[in-house]
Amino acid sequence: MRSSLCRNNMSLQTDAFELLATLNGVVVALERFEHPNGESYGADMAAQLGLLVAEFEHAVVEERSKDAAVATLDEIGPLMQNVNGAATKGDLMIFPGYDNQVLDTYWRLNTIFRESRYAAESL
Repeated sequence: MRSSLCRNNMSLQTDAFELLATLNGVVVALERFEHPNGESYGADMAAQLGLLVAEFEHAVVEERSKDAAVATLDEIGPLMQNVNGAATKGDLMIFPGYDNQVLDTYWRLNTIFRESRYAAESL
């Protein structure tokens, strides 16, 4: 019951910062990931995603722009689909020990800028 009460008191800004931290966690996990075949999957994905996460951070922290944040999340989405598929359907342990909690948090928060409950809120 307590967690649902906490979720009801969340603001767009709070959730945006949690999403940012989650995305940074994905980048770090990808940077640390060692593919069983020695492929550079993690490093390549970390490089692509890292640039977009930096743009998202700029949109949220510096610009405080919902529109810029949404545009960047639209670009992040397909990359996260790939990471999700590799981590959950394949044999790639990108998030060892997390039991995909990082991914669950991303999927819970990735639509916050489109949710009506935050429509009147600014960053």
